[in-house]
Amino acid sequence: MKKIYMKKIYSLLVLSLFVGLQCFGQRYIKLYQDDVVIKQLSTEEIDSISITETEPHIVNFWYDGKIFLNYNAAGIDSITVTNNGKPPLSYAGVVAFNSELKIKDLDILAPSTADEYENFIKYDLTQKNGTILYYAFDKALNILHDNANNIVTPLESVHVITFTDGLDQGSLMLTDKYGSSVEYLNALRNRMAQTKVSGLSPQFYSVGLRGSDVSNVELFRQNLRGLASSDANAFEVNSINEIGSKFYDIEKQIQNVSTRQSMTFKVPGVESGTRMRFVFDNQAAENSQLYIEGTFNLQDRCLHDVVYHGIKAVSGKTIQGTQDGIFLTYTFTGMHRETGTSLIPTSSVAHYYKYPSSTSWQYNSEFSGTTSSQENVSHTGTAILLIIDCSSSLTDEDFWQIRQSASSFLSGVADNAERWKLSGPQNFKAVFDENKNVVNLSWDAVNYAQSYRVYRSSGLNGNYTLVADNVKGNSWTDESPLQACCYKVSAIYLGGKSILSESIYYGLEYIDLGLPSGLLWATCNVGASKPEEYGDYFAWGETKPKADYSWSTYKWGSGERWLTKYNPFLSYGANSFTDRKITLDLADDAACANWGGEWRMPTKADIKELLDNTSTQWVDNYNGTGVAGMRFTGANGNDLFLPAAGDRAGTLLNNAGSDGYYWSSSLGCDVSDSGEATGRPWEARELYFSSYGAWCGPGGNPRYVGFPVRPVRPKN
Repeated sequence: MKKIYMKKIYSLLVLSLFVGLQCFGQRYIKLYQDDVVIKQLSTEEIDSISITETEPHIVNFWYDGKIFLNYNAAGIDSITVTNNGKPPLSYAGVVAFNSELKIKDLDILAPSTADEYENFIKYDLTQKNGTILYYAFDKALNILHDNANNIVTPLESVHVITFTDGLDQGSLMLTDKYGSSVEYLNALRNRMAQTKVSGLSPQFYSVGLRGSDVSNVELFRQNLRGLASSDANAFEVNSINEIGSKFYDIEKQIQNVSTRQSMTFKVPGVESGTRMRFVFDNQAAENSQLYIEGTFNLQDRCLHDVVYHGIKAVSGKTIQGTQDGIFLTYTFTGMHRETGTSLIPTSSVAHYYKYPSSTSWQYNSEFSGTTSSQENVSHTGTAILLIIDCSSSLTDEDFWQIRQSASSFLSGVADNAERWKLSGPQNFKAVFDENKNVVNLSWDAVNYAQSYRVYRSSGLNGNYTLVADNVKGNSWTDESPLQACCYKVSAIYLGGKSILSESIYYGLEYIDLGLPSGLLWATCNVGASKPEEYGDYFAWGETKPKADYSWSTYKWGSGERWLTKYNPFLSYGANSFTDRKITLDLADDAACANWGGEWRMPTKADIKELLDNTSTQWVDNYNGTGVAGMRFTGANGNDLFLPAAGDRAGTLLNNAGSDGYYWSSSLGCDVSDSGEATGRPWEARELYFSSYGAWCGPGGNPRYVGFPVRPVRPKN
């Protein structure tokens, strides 16, 4: 037996295999030919079912990676379907009403079943007098209740959406439980609060277009509010054209993917009562809006009273620490942002203490960040019930528009159900191998991915074309790279593909400005993939970015004054240290350390050459990106853009968008031929620019401050 994934085998008969779970508790398999069911099998357990066909055929498998399809390579005479776990599905149902009900019961919603819903809405629904609004809503709650235990797929959300254009007429005639409309509506409100599906409370929405025959406006609005979870979910529209946009807004709120992160941190133990805060948004502790905080207890090594600010998690309010010498390891699980869909960043996590006797946060400069981080993507379903008013008070055109909006809404959800909204591959990198003249691409593996596709564009704004398909593993080599291009990558799984990754720019990465020395300037900063991106920030002589830029964290400093490297003055050296060095060693050069090859940081002389041989122009909006900076244009017409990336001091980003600071490799002092040193060794020279101009002055800036780096290299 051999597995196939959406591959064609023969060409005599085209079949589609649909495996799922009906909401009535019965598992089934359907075989389709040209959208017609030619075989259906039912069983209580479908962990393994064999179907024998006498003729060879093609099998197209549309569903996701939870189910595998096996076939006999000798001639497809046996199909075995194995269900590895519970397939995540979405469900939908429709309750239409006027003087009577028409119901399409809750069932699986997928691209292969979307036509069933469209046909029901467009062709089975007809207009009649009567508006049994309450009774229809009551029936919808019954449907949810009856199927609550039969939906075994993990659900992220449940939605009930009601459309009406009038008041209730006739519901009291169909039940003897209630004596008035107010009593009936209150009973429905109570049922709404008690209804649970897969442990979830449904979100109830109401959309109302007040018909011309409605005289009691307040009662109409009371119905809308009463049949919605909150006033914010009750929409009164003024025209039929607004209905579609409301359905669209609701569709965008429906998520069927759950991304959760787990992170582990290793920190030294402290005294009991000390607050610890892990900060994720690159802000100082007191300014952060994205952090985890807890109180350390020395006796049990736990963090107690844990607070998740801007974050939700399942790890709870007490986290047990695992001791290793003086260090403790803490793991937080099931984490995701409270709002939005982006992941919690892990690249620059900072750790702070607040001791019992202190009122301020103390930055932990020795904290190394996450020891491990994992993103788990799970596909979850959604359940939807539409309740549609089909009374004759609507014009023919309006009724057509209502049906069209409802059909489009379910089709959109069905398309969403077809594919997992996997995030694009993260940590996408492109590295040029000068020896082999190839570009090596790499990215982090995506859960459930079977393979990857790589796309490439010509230049920054070109159209993307597929350059590599069915890439196994999380790397690929472009053996015919363009001189300048962008790459994107997507993950492929059984059922679709992920969204595309962020694009990464590859140069080869320099601009020839026709400078007298032939020096070539890089097109982007270290840590950036596009000319307009700020990239990473480095203290002078350091090769890695960090969370805090201060003398206390500076690699070549001791205390607030003393220097341990690059110091021509005895009076500033720690223990009278001096090395007379005024230019960075390549090992301490951020450009060379990160890019390799002949890339390096520019010297003060290189910056002066740039300023003397180019014209400068301040740019408010570079190529429509919204990024401000300076354009340097050489005599040959080529130009170089440097974004006004500002600087980092302490834990804050300053002056971004208005000022540009770029380190040189030159110290803020000089040494004469006779050995006499002049200047300020605690400073280093930089290129500075703003809207007023650009220059490289005789002084500099403190070495501990974080500036971006724009590499240069000789012309070969």
